Amino acid sequence: QEIKDMIDITLTSINTIAFLYCCFMFGTTSYIGFNSIKGKYVNDTNSKSILFILLFFIYLLTAFNNTDYFGYRDIVYATNGHNILHLDPWYGYIAEFVHNNYLLFRIVVWGGALILIIVSAKLYGIHSLHFLVLFFIAFESIFNYGRASLAMGVYYLGIILILTKEQKFKIVRTLLGIALIIISYQFHKSMALLIPISIFLFMPLNKRMLLLILIASPLLVLGIKYQFAGLLQSGFEGVDEELGSTFSMYSQREMAASNWKGFLSSIISYSRFYI
Repeated sequence: QEIKDMIDITLTSINTIAFLYCCFMFGTTSYIGFNSIKGKYVNDTNSKSILFILLFFIYLLTAFNNTDYFGYRDIVYATNGHNILHLDPWYGYIAEFVHNNYLLFRIVVWGGALILIIVSAKLYGIHSLHFLVLFFIAFESIFNYGRASLAMGVYYLGIILILTKEQKFKIVRTLLGIALIIISYQFHKSMALLIPISIFLFMPLNKRMLLLILIASPLLVLGIKYQFAGLLQSGFEGVDEELGSTFSMYSQREMAASNWKGFLSSIISYSRFYI
């Protein structure tokens, strides 16, 4: 009960102030991020770097710029037991653990995803601060609202554990990596489309392979966006009429966009994420 009564996010829909806040946060975080990687020597622990990561984290918790933010808020509040979103029960366990506190829910889900991505970058030998600045600019608009972010974070860590050339405990790292890739499916069913094509990561990357990936990515995007829109709607039938209606409207909106303009928009918006 004490956790449930803690400070939580009370905003229920986007308004002008919230929109301006998001614009300010994105601009400020981007500016500080760029400044933190300027110069010949970049330190992950200087004041600018720490401020950038802190703002990145805060922006994940307060991403009011997308209506899904408020949809998840309603879902977390409506969760009774672990049966949240029906298809992804682990989010129900998380909501139950934080006693339906949406702020804590976002800290666990999106904060956890951010930590997994940072760990993946470090394990792979990528300079984490440079990577985070690029990641924020390129993918923040997608990363900050979908619960698939946690699934992707788990997936990335699994892939990195397999791909790293570190020979110490190689078998254990490989088995753990495979386990994490499989577990990522439990956090979002769309991973069923991504996991099979992971084999491309273990093939030599030449021009022909790169072209194949570029061609396959839009098809992957369309499959996830339109096939799973219907699954989201059907998942709520008999569970919650109000939430079912919300996802019904979402599904209809996505299907209505299933013309060449809608496909092109989806490809532009989402392909970079899966590539």
